[in-house]
Amino acid sequence: MARQTAASSRPALLEISQSYEEEAERIGAAAGLDYAIRSVVSLYDDRHDWPNTYTMWEEKCWDTIRDLKSLNEFLTAISNRHPEYSELNSRRNEATEALSQLIHAMEELGRAFRLQTTGPDYEEGEDDITAEEDASIRANMTPARIRWDGARAALRESLTTEIREAWRMLRQTEQFATGPHKHFHD
Repeated sequence: MARQTAASSRPALLEISQSYEEEAERIGAAAGLDYAIRSVVSLYDDRHDWPNTYTMWEEKCWDTIRDLKSLNEFLTAISNRHPEYSELNSRRNEATEALSQLIHAMEELGRAFRLQTTGPDYEEGEDDITAEEDASIRANMTPARIRWDGARAALRESLTTEIREAWRMLRQTEQFATGPHKHFHD
């Protein structure tokens, strides 16, 4: 009976292992967004080239924001499916908070860029951006990016630990389910 129970738990353990691996893969791929974020910030800082880059910059900025939001939705959905406290879920929640902060900072940077290149929409109640506002918006990007980098690394580390543990449990379950059978003789 115990062997049947062990054998029947295999699909669930396999699914858990694979879901951790999928999440780790998405977090690993998010490192590619770092380049896009740094590029957007670098182009923002290179103000003398704005007339040549402003159409491309906005597209790149909003594409990056869209990708960050997609990742945040993915992590939030996983967190909502697993609301119980665990180190992994704590790291996941830290990552979604850091990602939300980064998204907000990127949106503000996009808004500041638009106000300074195409101008405010006065009919919509927008005002010109001051140099102080611009400096504050730009200054918020660095800590937001650093916080996300740290949270992403911590989540990746926790996922790696959970993946290792899930596969270890799966191997043990399989060994128990298919282990040596004892034969009793009279």
